[in-house]
Amino acid sequence: MLSCISDIPMFLQLDRDNLQYELWGYWLGLEPDKTMVGAYSESLAKYEESGFLEKDNLGFLLNLLGMFFE
Repeated sequence: MLSCISDIPMFLQLDRDNLQYELWGYWLGLEPDKTMVGAYSESLAKYEESGFLEKDNLGFLLNLLGMFFE
């Protein structure tokens, strides 16, 4: 479940669908304070390496993640 909810394309889709609270509910079952930032950091690094992330969109994605962490 961790790999699914920390997947960047999944995060972006849930954000587009306004399902951030549902995503947060999944994280609550996994002790988010211990795993969330690390999981998204790894997923973001893989997503950047894949070439799907355009450099212009990196700031937008980091902003979305920051708002979600807040």
